Order: sequence, then C-alpha cells, then structure tokens
Amino acid sequence: MNTIIIEHADKSTTELLKRLAEQLGLSFKIKKERKEPDIVTNPELLRRMEAVENGTAELIDMSIDELRKLTHA
Repeated sequence: MNTIIIEHADKSTTELLKRLAEQLGLSFKIKKERKEPDIVTNPELLRRMEAVENGTAELIDMSIDELRKLTHA
C-alpha cells in the first residue's frame, strides 16, 4: 500500500481528496496529527528517531559548512 502524507490540510481539502479517491476506487483514510506542545507526533519523524535510537539508522559525518551548502543550494 502506498501512503500519501499531506501536511497542513484543512477539512475541505481532505474531504475533496477523499471524494476523488472514492471515485477512483481507492481506499482513503484520514489520520489527524495530535497537536501537543513540545511533543513530536509526525509518524515519519518518529520512525527516523527510533532508527537512530536503536542503532539501525545510517549516520553521516558532515561539517556545518557542508550542511549549509546543502540547505542553501
């Protein structure tokens, strides 16, 4: 199954996408992200954090200058 994540979608946008998916014969599920201060609830970010914590993530060594070049390219 493929997953599409839409961030910052309002109710009218999600309803429109749901109707479109239904017309195409696709399953559609809406999962609202809990909004709690200082708590990470993004599922992809949580998976990545877990991979780092349990040692299965591929880590890279990069200087701050290399990072700046990548983010400002």
